[in-house]
Amino acid sequence: MDPAETVPRVMAAILAGGGEEDLPFTGQSTALVHEILPACEIVRRTVREAEAALAAAARAIGRGS
Repeated sequence: MDPAETVPRVMAAILAGGGEEDLPFTGQSTALVHEILPACEIVRRTVREAEAALAAAARAIGRGS
């Protein structure tokens, strides 16, 4: 696809109230959503996972207990 050709065509279709046929991947990732969480829980989980990854990295290089 040539973005110089595709983007104006898709934008025109969207602004005209259509464009679904030009965006074939829209909605395909919705099957990957298994739960809806409050933002604070997403942040807590992300921090917890980051802490675990950093601790594992520290252990791997011999700098952690």
